Amino acid sequence: MRATQIDQLIKAIKAYDLATLSGSDSEKNCCLAVLDSVKRTCSRREIGAAYREYVAETS
Repeated sequence: MRATQIDQLIKAIKAYDLATLSGSDSEKNCCLAVLDSVKRTCSRREIGAAYREYVAETS
């Protein structure tokens, strides 16, 4: 279950990142709301793991 939460968090981070690059303000706000919602279901450790994995993928 934790892997699924981390995967969802990574997808939300990617969507927000893409929206900040080329999206409208409403798209950014929508992606940010989804990201916040997913973050509420994750522990700090899961959030850190997702962020590290996202950075590793995008580097």
